[in-house]
Amino acid sequence: MEISPYTFSSQTITACSTTGYRIDRVQKVGEAYMSPGSVTEILHFYVAEYSEDMTTGGGGGLEEEQENIEVIELPFVRALDMVESGEIRDAKTIMLLQYAQIQGLLKVKSKPLHILIAGPYRSGTNDDHVLIEKNVNYMNEIALQVYEAGHMPVLGEWYALPLIATAGSTALGDETFNKIFHPSSIRLLDYCNAVLRVGGPSQGADEMVRVAKEKGLLIYERLDELPLV
Repeated sequence: MEISPYTFSSQTITACSTTGYRIDRVQKVGEAYMSPGSVTEILHFYVAEYSEDMTTGGGGGLEEEQENIEVIELPFVRALDMVESGEIRDAKTIMLLQYAQIQGLLKVKSKPLHILIAGPYRSGTNDDHVLIEKNVNYMNEIALQVYEAGHMPVLGEWYALPLIATAGSTALGDETFNKIFHPSSIRLLDYCNAVLRVGGPSQGADEMVRVAKEKGLLIYERLDELPLV
């Protein structure tokens, strides 16, 4: 039986067979054949929490077992990046890292994102100003929640509507309105990291999502999908 050499903590991953920690509450999370059809070896995967007060030594292996193991500690995000770049190629390590990521054992924090809130503005309103205002207020409420989650939200309407008024638009959908409303939001995407699609049907919002995908931006459909900051 082989146990992966990676033990997980809330902040780091300690890479060594003898970790230098006395751990308890070890949990088995699975087992797998690495090369079924070629070898019968089966690997058993375990995870356990540890803290500094569980330290028993420097780790690095047992001299009497002729072990010569280098101890390396990495931030979890760095380890995931090394999997993506190919620096980590060991299958059992990759599987355990992905297990920790999927199960949320280690909360990966990201830098704050600049997120465009894309939702219906005129759609379904028949250009009723009360209903349009209701749509905008809804997106503003979502934007506040995004802000409280640590990110920086933006609505295309925040940029477009003052510009449209200054440019002399006199009615929804007139030439001046159409020249600025959606084009300004498309331009705004160049300064965003992500789009959060909210609300009901909207061709304009769907267009924002389509363009954002072409630009390689992150797309979210729920607030709980946003990364931790």
